[in-house]
Amino acid sequence: MKGKWILKGIGFAVLTVLGIFAFGYVFMMLWNWLMPELFSLHTITFWQGVGLLVLGKMLFGGFRSRWGGGCGYGRCGHGNYGYGWKHRLREKMMNMTPEQRDELKRKWKEKCGVDFDEENVAEEMKVKQ
Repeated sequence: MKGKWILKGIGFAVLTVLGIFAFGYVFMMLWNWLMPELFSLHTITFWQGVGLLVLGKMLFGGFRSRWGGGCGYGRCGHGNYGYGWKHRLREKMMNMTPEQRDELKRKWKEKCGVDFDEENVAEEMKVKQ
């Protein structure tokens, strides 16, 4: 069992290093092709390209993982991208009384112009389960 995790770790490390080299090389080539001619900037080396990628990631993207926990990227802790809030709303509607559902639909229609179709919600919940 341990050997399996060690092999996965080594494979992940190798893919990470290969990804860094690939992205760094592509970034360097694009920079050296476009920037000197468009903006009269100097050409860069491979390591300067990797450094610029890391700097850009730190400044604009952060280092959160797309598959980690939390509510980043619209999934709110669920494994499927964009699935969390819809799933919770459907579950909430399925657990409501008909009067509560009508009140919620009325509020959403007034507030957002959204009209829920209960049959579609119920069918989608059955398909997901």
